[in-house]
Amino acid sequence: MNNEELYIKLIGENPSYIKNIESPSYEMKLIALRKSGTVIRFIKDVTEDLKMEAVKSNAHAIEYIKNPSENLSLEAVSKDWNTLSYIDNPSDKVILCALNQCGNAIKYVKNPNIDMKRKAVLKNYEAIEFIENPEEEIQLIAINSYWGAIKFISNPTIVVQTEAIKSKAEAIKYIDIYDDESMKLFIFYNINVLKYVYQDIEPFIVTQALMDKFSGDTVDEGYIKDFMDLEVLSMDKIKFIKEYGNKRTKQLLIDYKLSI
Repeated sequence: MNNEELYIKLIGENPSYIKNIESPSYEMKLIALRKSGTVIRFIKDVTEDLKMEAVKSNAHAIEYIKNPSENLSLEAVSKDWNTLSYIDNPSDKVILCALNQCGNAIKYVKNPNIDMKRKAVLKNYEAIEFIENPEEEIQLIAINSYWGAIKFISNPTIVVQTEAIKSKAEAIKYIDIYDDESMKLFIFYNINVLKYVYQDIEPFIVTQALMDKFSGDTVDEGYIKDFMDLEVLSMDKIKFIKEYGNKRTKQLLIDYKLSI
């Protein structure tokens, strides 16, 4: 067995052995990289095709490739989106490829454009956590996917807050600051929000919100049921609807009473 054959045998058994060979042949490099792509860090004078073999073997080999081509970058991120973190100045195509794998890849993107943000949050709502000062459109995409996304938004707009509360009253737990007008809006759209804030707000806010709701045309049977079943709200509910409700609201109350 000559040296070439011996080295090939040793590399086949342990790819890292190539670091002990002063001038490995192309075949030695190829065998090593196909076995373990990350041993590329021990190899000098690596051709583009060998770099591709390394990345195909292990996407994280891209970490050891300086200024990788777009093709190499695409190969890496298509196998593992986290490898985007190793690529300096990736092209839009590479970024979008990573985002197609996982929206959280947005955390590795400097100054993402609106399309990138949109794709990220559509893929994974929690990706909003990694977007600095997201536009209202992006916030809404996240909230419409899952109301709980509001916990990842530092300064949600009132529109976004309201949409979250429409979906789930519990969203109020993740809204730190709100004024009286905001609270009236929240109650207007989801009476169950009072389960979480009733002790912290003035009664007149509740009264005004309910007067607006029951005199308008947006009230439905679900809201009436939630209102009537809400134990934390201590008032003569039937009297309140008779006094402030319009014809539709009063009919919904009758329907509710007949259903129980």
